[in-house]
Amino acid sequence: MIGPLIAAFVSGEAGLAVARTKRALAAYLVAGIFALLGAIFVLIAVFGYLARIYGPVTTAGWFAIVFFLIAGGIVAVHRVKAGIEERRIAQKRRTDLVGLGTTAAVAAIPSLMQGRRRRGAGLAAAASPVALALAYFMYRRHRGAHRSDL
Repeated sequence: MIGPLIAAFVSGEAGLAVARTKRALAAYLVAGIFALLGAIFVLIAVFGYLARIYGPVTTAGWFAIVFFLIAGGIVAVHRVKAGIEERRIAQKRRTDLVGLGTTAAVAAIPSLMQGRRRRGAGLAAAASPVALALAYFMYRRHRGAHRSDL
């Protein structure tokens, strides 16, 4: 899998690929500019036609209303999608934090259990059941989060 990649770098194909990409980008950029200019001239033609029928002020008002509606629709769609994405990221963050907490609690159990064998390890002995209960609670909460996604 890596052999063809190394061969491409050695033979100079990577430089050729970059050059092709730059040419394609330039071509699409110029084509996009001309398409935008074409769309502007279509709008000008439609405006001129409608201005002859309804008058220039009325036509300008309707064009403004339509463009404001389009802009408002774009902003509304973006806000809805951003809210959905934000909720998805927050859910993933909560799930990751629960998993991290569970892992940390389970990883701490052996050291807590070792503390029982040493003298003066009363805090470790008292914290072991609490750590186990916390790990179990986090496990149950994490497991329930996956089931609610289904």
